Amino acid sequence: MNTAHDELAAIAREGAQRFSSTGLASSHATVTRRVRRHRVARGSVTAVAGVGIAGAGAFGVIQLRGADAVGPAGTLAPSITGAASPSASPVPSAEASQDEASGSEIHGIFDVYPGDRADVVIERLADAFDTDVATARAAVVDALPPEAQGEPDGWLLPGRYSKWADPDNESLTLEELVGSGLTSANADLLEAEGVPRKQWHDTLVIASIAQAEAQMPEDMAKVAAVIRNRLDAGMRLELDSTLRFEGERNGIDFSDPHRTTSEDRAAETPYNTYVNQGLPPTAIGAPSTTAITAATRPADGDWLYFVRFPSGGVRFATNFEEHLDNVTALQEQLQSGDAE
Repeated sequence: MNTAHDELAAIAREGAQRFSSTGLASSHATVTRRVRRHRVARGSVTAVAGVGIAGAGAFGVIQLRGADAVGPAGTLAPSITGAASPSASPVPSAEASQDEASGSEIHGIFDVYPGDRADVVIERLADAFDTDVATARAAVVDALPPEAQGEPDGWLLPGRYSKWADPDNESLTLEELVGSGLTSANADLLEAEGVPRKQWHDTLVIASIAQAEAQMPEDMAKVAAVIRNRLDAGMRLELDSTLRFEGERNGIDFSDPHRTTSEDRAAETPYNTYVNQGLPPTAIGAPSTTAITAATRPADGDWLYFVRFPSGGVRFATNFEEHLDNVTALQEQLQSGDAE
């Protein structure tokens, strides 16, 4: 008999396939940077909405482990299965398609998916230029704005990049490609949105969380509102997504990669938003332009909680009683096998 986790994973795979084939899956913009005189790197950058499974939604973590999930600080809530949120792939261009049989990409071309950790992106960058990871990371860090404080997470724009983007069909250098939009476009967007430079870091952190927790623009904007509302109220964020980022990046061995336990939520790490006040120290992945817009323009509402459903939908609540109703609805939905 399939477990609830198995069924949710199957739902997620099917949903990702269906979503990626629709017009909602992507939006396109062209990033143009002059990298040297008479040479311009042009890359078609694709921002793709993430496709969620079931939610380790914030604030009242959803588990299938009995009544040990945390709602507000010190409050116990019913628990439901939570799962990671894989992102749909950027739409491949005709000249840069993936080999579906092997999963490998044409040499010199690599993708940055919404939600990707910087270390994963840097490994792809190193492969594209036949160099080592340390060299690729140094090039990325050198190109970051001062506000990044040397940490690339949150500053790498999702899209497809090619070292053959030069109009004369010459190979770009590693530094040229890195500076052609990979590390600079998010700063340009924040500047265009009128975000003060001292708020750039926190805005990208919030955007990365919205990317991890929601797939539709309106839900991302509401997630951003929840984060800001909880920060303003002095409440801990209590997010599984920040713990998962820490585990994936640093090899922390969670007992289940798709949900956290009480022991996991007691871990001493700066990314544990169950224990620590405020935002995590860095973004937790690459936010799409949609997620950044959501963080700069959060929805107008006084929500303090949310729960994600297997369909990718998110329900929001202004108080803990409403939140428990949403949690109960999710429990009933999972028990009935209704993924809508």
